[in-house]
Amino acid sequence: MPSRMARPGQLTCANDDCERAGFPANEGTERCAGCGGWLQRVQGDMAQVNINSAPVPPGQPIAPPPQRLGQSASSPTLRRGDFAAAIQATPEQMQQQLFGQAARCLELIDANLPAEERVLAVSSASVRPDAPENCLLVLTDRRLIFVAPRPQAVAYRLTGLTKSQAFNGYFFLEGDAGEYSVGLRAGHWADEFERRVFDASALAVLADR
Repeated sequence: MPSRMARPGQLTCANDDCERAGFPANEGTERCAGCGGWLQRVQGDMAQVNINSAPVPPGQPIAPPPQRLGQSASSPTLRRGDFAAAIQATPEQMQQQLFGQAARCLELIDANLPAEERVLAVSSASVRPDAPENCLLVLTDRRLIFVAPRPQAVAYRLTGLTKSQAFNGYFFLEGDAGEYSVGLRAGHWADEFERRVFDASALAVLADR
């Protein structure tokens, strides 16, 4: 057992009941050697889960990726574990966009999405391909939601979604909320997000959600 308390910047066990809580853990590990729980990084007089080192358990606050050029120091801190995991699954460059230009939309989803609705995937987006990528597409187990910072939100029930296609910088949507075409940067993640929407929609129809 270490004889000194963890200093700011060091990892420690996030489980307050663990005998190793508050003591430094080995860098490069994700789980506590004592209880097997998640590790957290000490920052000043408080600890936050490190978004780049481990999945985030539900209910734990997370910090945005380390600040880089073009990212605001006031980027939001999120509390939803499922939302954090979906963000972690996006390409690194997109994570910077999400915590930068689309930060307002992240806050809206994190604060207002019903707790029982699970986030499956996210992507940065725009109102049209030549506009700033300050919007958000959020796929949950019930809906596909487009959020703009105005704020503005359009949601399709997955069982009512009849078209979702990523093509040439657009994401075409048709369903119970009408017809929309929003900006979605062409590339691997656009194709991957489209595939995840297809899968979630099919499962929702089969489950009659």
